[in-house]
Amino acid sequence: MPQRNPMIPPMGRRAAIALSASALIGASLGATPAEATTYSDSGTTVQTTADYRVPAVTLRDRFDHPVRLDRFLAAGRPVVMEFFFTSCPTICGLQNATLAVAQRQFVKISPNMLVVSISIDPAFDTPARIRAYAKPFQPLPNWHLLTGRPSAVNQVLSAFDATYPGGNKYLHEPLIYIRPATGNTWRRINGLLDSHQLVAAYRDVLSSAGMTASAR
Repeated sequence: MPQRNPMIPPMGRRAAIALSASALIGASLGATPAEATTYSDSGTTVQTTADYRVPAVTLRDRFDHPVRLDRFLAAGRPVVMEFFFTSCPTICGLQNATLAVAQRQFVKISPNMLVVSISIDPAFDTPARIRAYAKPFQPLPNWHLLTGRPSAVNQVLSAFDATYPGGNKYLHEPLIYIRPATGNTWRRINGLLDSHQLVAAYRDVLSSAGMTASAR
């Protein structure tokens, strides 16, 4: 029987915390589940562990540099990944505000780790637009915001079980993926967390993989 994770507060509190963070900063296709643990909080947050194969697609970062995604994520570095779009009126800003706070803790734990944010609206989200969007979040060099051809982005969405109903971007879910330095096993978090909970989840993923501080 799924057990409630006491670390996860009600959605109203999570949203309030993320909004406060935002104010502080100025604004293989298909998955094969390896195991699944549900942390039930009024049915709003689900965490699962699954194997995801990163497709061999080329995206572009906010400086318009090409990024071959499978090679980039195969560099033996821990990864925190999400999907977003710049005109999103709801969860994207909340989630990126959380990442903006958490990123500084991530790099203290793992100086070489990666944060990867992929736009699901590449037709609108040009590198220049993403660069402007990113400024209030003050991304560290470890945080890479990406866009690309719609076909390439759709391959990534499919590979990570992140497609949304009817192709309507406004129906996308608040997904965060965390992977230790090696392998294809990721933790998939569906639901908004505050920065403390996200950092705790990151630590737990690394600890579960048997990574020591020197290995991070």
